[in-house]
Amino acid sequence: MHKSVPRVGSNINFTIKSGTLASATMVTVGKSKKTGAVLLSFFFGALGAHKFYLGYNKQGLCMLVLFVFGYFLLGLPSTVIAIIALVEFVIYLCKSEVEFEQDYVLETVLGSSVTCLSHYFLNCFTRKSA
Repeated sequence: MHKSVPRVGSNINFTIKSGTLASATMVTVGKSKKTGAVLLSFFFGALGAHKFYLGYNKQGLCMLVLFVFGYFLLGLPSTVIAIIALVEFVIYLCKSEVEFEQDYVLETVLGSSVTCLSHYFLNCFTRKSA
């Protein structure tokens, strides 16, 4: 039996000798960002710190600007941003490590959200109907 299931972001090295699998080793590329994102979204989420940490700089900047300048509009935008950050905290907390990495870490590695959407739509339209 295998020792562990491959995680998202892991490299698996196979050694083949005489046409058969001789060995397979798993190398983890980096640590998960889930713990940092959960903590940042709880303590500094309204400022968008968790978005910057995950590489979503535009969303982080949007949250930061709306939170800071929201006080000039009777605090309503700031309150909405704080609620969004709290909801994201709960979502991050409830996801498994693999789901978190697939949804938030690997998406930023692929590139822009346009690239991710194009991959999503291509997969939707190329699936066979059941």
